[in-house]
This record gives sequence, C-alpha cells and structure tokens, in this order.
Amino acid sequence: MLSRGRLLLTFVPGLTRGPERDAIGVAVRDRAAAVERTLPRLRDWWAGLPVDGITLAPRPVQDPFEVWLGGLATPALVRCGRLADGWLGAACTPAQAAAAKTTIDDAAEADGRSIDPEHFGLSIAYTHRPPDERQLAALATRNRETDPRALVPVGYPALRELLQAHVAAGMSKFVLRPPTPAAADDPGAWHAELAALADAVADLQT
Repeated sequence: MLSRGRLLLTFVPGLTRGPERDAIGVAVRDRAAAVERTLPRLRDWWAGLPVDGITLAPRPVQDPFEVWLGGLATPALVRCGRLADGWLGAACTPAQAAAAKTTIDDAAEADGRSIDPEHFGLSIAYTHRPPDERQLAALATRNRETDPRALVPVGYPALRELLQAHVAAGMSKFVLRPPTPAAADDPGAWHAELAALADAVADLQT
C-alpha cells in the first residue's frame, strides 16, 4: 500500500553471514523446506484466500503479488523455476548468471510454467577503490568458483561494462549497491553518489 504497487519482494534463503543469518532465524538446513512450505500459503493470503481460517487485509496492490527468489546453487535455481516469478542473483559472473537462467527456465518448463524473460536480475555492489582483503574474503565465501575481484567492479566504467555483459547474458533488472560515502552522515554525499551513478548507467541498453 505504501509503495503504491512498486514493491518487489525477494527471498534469499541461503544467506549465512552474521546479521543476515540471525535475521532469518531459520537454520540453513531447514530453509529450503521453509520456503517450499510457506510460499504457497503466502500466495493464497495475498490473493485474498483464507488459510487456516486467516484472511489477509489489506491485500497487496499488485495482483498477483510476485515473488522473486535468490541463490546460485542448483537446488535454489530449480526451486526458483518451480515456485517463483523471477530471480535476483548476486556475486556471480555473467557466465554464471546465464547458466543460472538456463537452469531456472528448464525447471519452470518441466513444471509446466514459465518465467518472464524480464524477470531475471542481479544485486551488484560497486566500489571506487579496490576491495580490501576482508571484503575479498567475504565475497569468496559467496562464490567459491570465481576470483572475488571479478565480482565487484571498481569505478563507474567497470560497473557499466559489467552491467552490459550481464544484459548480454539475459539479465534486465539490477539492484546497484553504492559504497558508503566518506561523509556517510551527510545527505548531500549520498545525493552526489546517486546522481553520479545515474549519469553513469542511465543510457545503458537493455
């Protein structure tokens, strides 16, 4: 209601890092089953159907209210194809994103459904200076098959080049995560960063 239909809900059950892991509150080994069990119930509630005698009000503005899933492991991708309306990946190369899309599409087709080609995207963090060893180590835990330096573009030209490669791989939606400005408590610093980002990617061809 507050976003007037501009809300995109994405579940990423595989997160295993500190605060993210604790916020989920479900053991990693139990998360796949939790998504399988819960998502159909949520869809019924959002559609206005009673579940266990409970009816949701107010309902989402979107009808149907679409859900995207994350994850790069094969079981997560197959689950996305069977249950979700889109995929929002992270920490992967364009080649890995393309392979993920193929796995999702194949799983959806096997289940008698399809995913909108425009519903494949990525969450991408960028920086203005090379990441330090701590940041690289954290990235390495999320994608053990790739040099973590290839996952974080440094500077706007590198970001733009990576985005274009992902577009060529079939991705069309992006969540771009800027670095924290030096003056993080200054709203003007954030405005300047976002304005520069917009200038750098606004005319990207998708």
